[in-house]
Amino acid sequence: MSDLVTRTTQDGIVTLALNQPDTRNAISELPMIDAIVGALQDADADPDTRVIILTGEGSCFSSGGNIKSITAHAMRSRRK
Repeated sequence: MSDLVTRTTQDGIVTLALNQPDTRNAISELPMIDAIVGALQDADADPDTRVIILTGEGSCFSSGGNIKSITAHAMRSRRK
């Protein structure tokens, strides 16, 4: 798991926290996108996961990102 996204699990509840508060958890760079996609795939693959909460460290969840870029990157990652 990357330091860009932290994970805690309790009673089937997985909490993923974007952990780059200095950039307001921007989802624009490939390392952050990779970290989010990887964390979601790991949580999805865990049969004990009942729910996933996505949150952000610092003063905001996220300053945003390019959704088309994120989706394209996620689709390429799935094909690997």
